[in-house]
Amino acid sequence: MDYGCGNGFGTVILSQYAKKVFGTDTDQEVIEKCINTYKIPNLIFKKIEDQYPLSFEDETFDVIVTFHVLEHVYDIKGYLSEIQRILTKNGVLFIATPNKRIRQSRIYKGWNPEHLREYTYENFKDLLEQFFKNVDIRGIFGSKETYKIELSRIREMRNPLIKNLYLPSIYRLKKILPETLNHKITKLEQNWILKSKKHGNSEFYDKFDVNDFIISKTMKNCISFLAICHKV
Repeated sequence: MDYGCGNGFGTVILSQYAKKVFGTDTDQEVIEKCINTYKIPNLIFKKIEDQYPLSFEDETFDVIVTFHVLEHVYDIKGYLSEIQRILTKNGVLFIATPNKRIRQSRIYKGWNPEHLREYTYENFKDLLEQFFKNVDIRGIFGSKETYKIELSRIREMRNPLIKNLYLPSIYRLKKILPETLNHKITKLEQNWILKSKKHGNSEFYDKFDVNDFIISKTMKNCISFLAICHKV
């Protein structure tokens, strides 16, 4: 299962190595686009709700991959508990999230309006160990060109207006508003970002592939963390 499959880019890669792959996302429009784009026999795209429980039986999946979803989730306990539930007894979770230390501002810690939170290595490990018995975390590194793009995105999001006015204000607002309203605000922010050419992903996908990234036991200055979690 590719949990939070987005445009299906990674799901297609997974389908080359598994008998059957489910690509799941909470966005119906995204799922429909994936269904119409990829016609692969062992690949199934399915919309899921952003509420729990998920519509899968216990111990359905041998492997679950969920990349850059954790930082967007409101109900972290529900999210990780459900992943644990639908994994088989000997199942494995691959979960990735950005490295907070190379992305945060000195003034504002959560600069990206799409992210509800970001994690250091210690935060990430402590969280996962509440749900999984065996957690092995690695660092994801990219080529020089991928770092240039990532750091450029960070600088754009740290301009004075966004960093000193918009982000702190929206952060404080989300602290006091009900979760349902927070969710709507986040959706509006995401739509704004998707309409911005500077933050589009199509050029990135066209330019790079898996060969531009490496996984290492080293953590310092990695772009993201990748955790390999075993259920037992």
